[in-house]
Amino acid sequence: MPPLLPLWLRRADPDAVALRLPDRLIRYRESPSLACKKLQIIEGTASEIAIAFFTGSTVFPLSPRLNPPHRARFIALAEESPKNTALIITTSGSENAPKAIRLTWRSIAAGARMVNRAVHLQAGDVWLAALPLCHIGGAMIPYRCWRAGATALIHHGFQPDHVLRDLNIHRVTHLSLVPVMLDRLLEADPTPPPPSLRVVLVGGANLDPSLHQRALAAGWPVVPVYGMTETCATATFFRQPLPGVRCRVTSSHTLDIATPARMAGYLGEPDIDEWVITQDVGEITASGEVHVASRTAASWKTNS
Repeated sequence: MPPLLPLWLRRADPDAVALRLPDRLIRYRESPSLACKKLQIIEGTASEIAIAFFTGSTVFPLSPRLNPPHRARFIALAEESPKNTALIITTSGSENAPKAIRLTWRSIAAGARMVNRAVHLQAGDVWLAALPLCHIGGAMIPYRCWRAGATALIHHGFQPDHVLRDLNIHRVTHLSLVPVMLDRLLEADPTPPPPSLRVVLVGGANLDPSLHQRALAAGWPVVPVYGMTETCATATFFRQPLPGVRCRVTSSHTLDIATPARMAGYLGEPDIDEWVITQDVGEITASGEVHVASRTAASWKTNS
């Protein structure tokens, strides 16, 4: 087991809940009893993926959207991934062929550290994960929680009534959504969320200003974020780069990102250098705000 995850688990309250699954609780003290494999390729429920993460092995959660040729190719390449790989995860591939990303333990740790500081995640907090754990927005939630000694509350898919129920029952403090999820929650219940909810990260697509204002008016503590699989999910927070992250705009008005939470490289390809070069169109204002005009899913490139 790599050194980082055991360190996080050992310094947490052993009786605290590390994972709250639909049918099971796993406490921090249970981590030594879980089997650790060199590489776990998981095609299953969110619970099965979360438990694989908890073992500290290299995990490759397969997206059900992968077609058979891509799936077979990625599995073959994953068997040859470097030893320092913590997570192999695919991009959405909604516009181009999906790519599989190699993330190291150092990248995972940096991504968790930066976001945890921004959202003030601490022991005793509960982060509800309704995003798919086979994609980076969902996958990073358990790692952030374990670094802080908090609880990852895992849902099998997104159901608005289940999310609204558990916000109250489990005193959820943090929640991650994409815009369409936020819209459905507001439609299901226009009343303010419980006061325990401190942060709602909304990313994955541009957040329409009218939806943002509607959520704020209803009392939802929404924080727009921007990032991608190649940057461990999050690079900006309230349109400002997280501490340690740098952004620049190219002559073609696309964004480049340098972050300690960057990927090691694409599966089957060499490691990258400092900058992740995206095809997202955007601008950086004089005050340092990063505004993304359009996003191009699964089309990232890298160079120095």
